[in-house]
Amino acid sequence: MALPGIRCIITLYVMILSTTMIEESSYASAFVATRTKNIAKCNSNNNNNNNHNNNSSNSAIRRIRGIQQQQQQQQQQRESCLYTSKLDDDINNDEPNNKEEETATQSTTTTTVQFGDVAPLKRPSSSPSSSTTATAAPQFGDVAPLKRSASSETSAAAAATAQFGEVMSLKNKPSTTAAAAAVPAVPQEDNYEERIQQRRTNNLIVAAISILLALGNYSYQWTHPKTPIQLLVRMERASSPVSIIGTNNKPTVVDFWAPWCEQCRYMAPTLYQIEESYKDQVNFVSINGDDPQAWSMIEAFGVDAIPHLALVEYDGTVDTALIGPIQKHVLSEDLETLIANSVVSSTTQTGHTAEKQPLPHQMLDVFANKPPEQRIVHFEAAAVATEGTDAK
Repeated sequence: MALPGIRCIITLYVMILSTTMIEESSYASAFVATRTKNIAKCNSNNNNNNNHNNNSSNSAIRRIRGIQQQQQQQQQQRESCLYTSKLDDDINNDEPNNKEEETATQSTTTTTVQFGDVAPLKRPSSSPSSSTTATAAPQFGDVAPLKRSASSETSAAAAATAQFGEVMSLKNKPSTTAAAAAVPAVPQEDNYEERIQQRRTNNLIVAAISILLALGNYSYQWTHPKTPIQLLVRMERASSPVSIIGTNNKPTVVDFWAPWCEQCRYMAPTLYQIEESYKDQVNFVSINGDDPQAWSMIEAFGVDAIPHLALVEYDGTVDTALIGPIQKHVLSEDLETLIANSVVSSTTQTGHTAEKQPLPHQMLDVFANKPPEQRIVHFEAAAVATEGTDAK
């Protein structure tokens, strides 16, 4: 009974394992598909963000260029006004000196002033009116010089942390490498997909092997069943003949059973284990009560109910009968006593009677009210065969 149960447990485990492997393979494929979709979506979002950033950078550049053009126009207007006022002052004071200064100023302006630079004009020290005009508070309509920021590092830091919609300097344009570094790199999926594919292949192989093993196990159980009835039939076929009782100095267990007996089927696994354990020390005789050839043995052993286990000593004396389902340890202890009695009888000298030890577990004494001679049973092989032929 234990072997079919173990096979069923192994079969269920194999089926659960194969189902788990197939589900894991499907989960892995779904995970790879989802991950690939997310990577494609991430790349698309990055491209959109880059295009958006490029558009915002272009608009900021255009705004900066417009502001620079306005500053250049205001600077040119301021220079022209200042230059005109300077000429007027120089003409009133000293016309020749004014001409020389005008020439020097023009040469300096043409050599030092570049496009886009802001160069403040200095009035000559000999012109008090011009200095007074420069230090005077500006009025509505006056042109005031513009000054650049003294710190270029501040502008660079501001450009590095610029947000969408802010104006950035062209000289401190943020590098594209920093922006690229801010975007998380997408991991390479080549090796990962290969590992997933390899794992999927291994899972499919294991699932296929598990299914084949399960089918093989079912086929073996179908062709080699171990039901209680089959165990009883197998023990009957391997049974010793009845004529061996009391002839080989071994105790004997005579089992009377029938296919329709529920208790017999229940006792079959226990008897099979006992027989496998004591088959070299005890004779086991199995008799089917429905067989017509068994009537002589049924009468000889006084069988009136089954299952009936007759425990016979080494000399053919029926010691006791165990009726109904018997526990394994009870039968084992009785057999150990029978074996010990047979060993003592074989070592006793001729002419001395050996004392038999009583069985620890006794149930029914069929020959209690009968002559002692009937307690000793002997069956000749020829007589058993003749009785079986007459019964037929």
